[in-house]
Amino acid sequence: MTSDPLPTLVAAVAGPSRRRVLGTSGAIVAGALAGGVPAGVWSPRPADARPTETAPVLYRRQVRSVSPGQVFGVSGAGFATAAQARVWPLRGRDANSAPAKPPHDARPLDVVGVTADAVVLRAPAGRIETAFAVYVSSGDGRAWSRPFVVNTPDPWYLDMPSASAGDEVTVYGNDLQVGLARPTVTLTRHGLTRSATVLKADRYQIRFEVPKGLNGDCTVQVSTGPAGARVTSSLRLPVVARAAAPRHEIDAVRDYGADPSGQQDSTAALQAALTAAAQARGGARVRIPAGTYTLTSKLRLPDGNGPIVVQGAGQDRTKLRMSAEVNWSTDLPRNAPTDMYAVDSADDYGMLYLAPGDTPTEVRGLGFDTNERRMVAIELDTRNNATIAQVTVENPLYPDDVWLYVGTFAIFGQNLRNLTIEQCDLHAGNGAFFVAVTDVRVQDNTFRLVYPRNPADPNNPEHQADNDGVKVWGGRRLTVRRNRFGRGSDEFYYARAVQTGALRLPSQVAGVEDACGIEDCYYGENLIVDAGQPAGNCGEALVGDQINSAQGGRRPLPVSAATSTTISTTLVEFVMDDAKLDPIGTTVIILAGTGIGQLRKVVANTATTLTLDEPWEVVPGTDSVFVVCATQQRELYVNNTIRSTPKYVGNYGASVLCIAAGNDFDSAGAVNANPPGFDWTGVSFISVMGGKDFPVIDVSFYNQVRDNRITGGLATLMYDDFTTLSPSLPPQPLMRGNVLAGNQVSNAASAVRLGTPYVINQPVGVMAELTVVTGNTGPGTVNTVQDIPWNHTVYDGPAGDFTDAGTNSIIA
Repeated sequence: MTSDPLPTLVAAVAGPSRRRVLGTSGAIVAGALAGGVPAGVWSPRPADARPTETAPVLYRRQVRSVSPGQVFGVSGAGFATAAQARVWPLRGRDANSAPAKPPHDARPLDVVGVTADAVVLRAPAGRIETAFAVYVSSGDGRAWSRPFVVNTPDPWYLDMPSASAGDEVTVYGNDLQVGLARPTVTLTRHGLTRSATVLKADRYQIRFEVPKGLNGDCTVQVSTGPAGARVTSSLRLPVVARAAAPRHEIDAVRDYGADPSGQQDSTAALQAALTAAAQARGGARVRIPAGTYTLTSKLRLPDGNGPIVVQGAGQDRTKLRMSAEVNWSTDLPRNAPTDMYAVDSADDYGMLYLAPGDTPTEVRGLGFDTNERRMVAIELDTRNNATIAQVTVENPLYPDDVWLYVGTFAIFGQNLRNLTIEQCDLHAGNGAFFVAVTDVRVQDNTFRLVYPRNPADPNNPEHQADNDGVKVWGGRRLTVRRNRFGRGSDEFYYARAVQTGALRLPSQVAGVEDACGIEDCYYGENLIVDAGQPAGNCGEALVGDQINSAQGGRRPLPVSAATSTTISTTLVEFVMDDAKLDPIGTTVIILAGTGIGQLRKVVANTATTLTLDEPWEVVPGTDSVFVVCATQQRELYVNNTIRSTPKYVGNYGASVLCIAAGNDFDSAGAVNANPPGFDWTGVSFISVMGGKDFPVIDVSFYNQVRDNRITGGLATLMYDDFTTLSPSLPPQPLMRGNVLAGNQVSNAASAVRLGTPYVINQPVGVMAELTVVTGNTGPGTVNTVQDIPWNHTVYDGPAGDFTDAGTNSIIA
């Protein structure tokens, strides 16, 4: 494999200019354009010698947000000569119907720089952001690219899989509100259109009320108002009739003799009530009156013949408590650092088990106390359409002679769809742990988190806490909002509020269309306090961690052949029909060569060929190199408040099209706080390389770190070498097209760091390309520090505020 030879990034040649270009040595060439084109920079040919140009191609799947007057980069292909650009405001038009060529009233747009596969532009100045279409020509102005739309609505997902008239539903995505105009939402079914009432809106969400008069599968349209644009999205919202209430009422005390005094074992009585509710035609409500109910084994709720509600008198009034006479879960060894990461009907891990099924189920108004006898309070095993509300769990501790890596759990769910956890008080090691889930909402809860071991304590298998408020191993359409995460002990600590990653979502569990790592997520409006402990690698606020991948994934692969919708390699063989290892749902990323920078999802495969979700914009060639990753993709870390937490918001590992924006991060007072400006404090996206027999890589493409307020930290993009590296390292970039814009940093040496000085082995080749740094402010003498060899960085600011160890950078 060879490195992709990129031409030098150049400034637009338009006469004298204040711009400064960084040459291949990285040294600043002051006033380089004032006396002509500097040596080594492409120069245009005379007009009469110029052949007819081929229109460039601008990729759709990349960053499409920009503030007025700021520079932005666009990846594509065919920029063989100096480029021209035109801009055309959309102003209420449909973004999907922008003219194929620039209209006559399109205006020139400033071209800051160009390579063979990217162009850097400056957005029109103005007081507010507006939606517009960009067109680029490679030089002669006769062949123009198709439109690239900017600041237009990009709806990602709906937080509900279905809804009824009058329900509140939120659409999440990017650029849903741009400027000052209030966005609108309409729903259409067979030509019948209804306008929804918008209840709340910002750039990343619109909450609306489902209108009356519709029934069935509706198309969702979003508009950003007169100054913006509208889109008819691919999102569908099934509007259904409101579910009927359960037909039957069961009182666990009156009808089955459960003892509310706690003196007698109520296990058999409560189990009989749950079994009767599942068997009742039309469903049943099981009422458990106020009191304390002693359990000696796990309760099991089967699937039912109608909706089931298990309802106490209140989370502080009705309590289920494990008997002190019950042994610690016998399925778990006491003397080994073993945790459980799956549940079934026969295990003795939990207190209440919701068996596989689709019956709408609620558990409401109850308290659970494991009494140091169980690892988890509530288990959900392939139980779809469930709600856990106004529930308290007490499960912070476990016996001193038990070894656990992550501690206890309040709620554990696997292989499920459509779950709501709301208004709960969860006092445990882990609040909620999910494996392979879709359509999950965790909202308005209090998490009191505790890992009841210190590094020197007996039976502490790790020198760090590794527990989380919410942990997800494989999921899609996850919403974690308006929660409070904090310590549940004055003595002990917790590792982080939210961690996602670790496991690929199996296609056989959730369906091919949902197979992925972590995708379409919102972590917003949460309060996070005091994560971390005095020693160890913990203390992240919100972090996407590494994800395992398909067989043959996470390594650079040469292209042996490609068509408009496929890509092939002979270096590895992909697994067929295996939910854990096949590549369905993973993302193909072109790292180098023809088509560099394109992203596609895998929908089918043979041993050597991957079929993709839509055609390539540029078909890769045999000079191309690609990687197959189960990624963190389209995640929103927005508008969170983080206090006294030493590490970061962002992703560690493969990350694509994610956004960290509007967060207020202050590490002051953190336990084991990193020094001000430490690389991993603040908001970060981190790419990873390792491996022994061959390189194993996690890439970061087209992520945004923007408009955050960071005290005692940085806005960063970093490379991390975490294992002994193989002798042959990939020369392809691990990062491309990432943006750091508008961040306000204080109590730090600089506002932005690109790279890190702490790598074990200095890598070879290009680590990053087309990174855009613009509009960041900080108190340091240098605004942005770039530590390792990154190519074609675009820094929008004074040359003296940029310390550069890269090549071919540009000061805009």
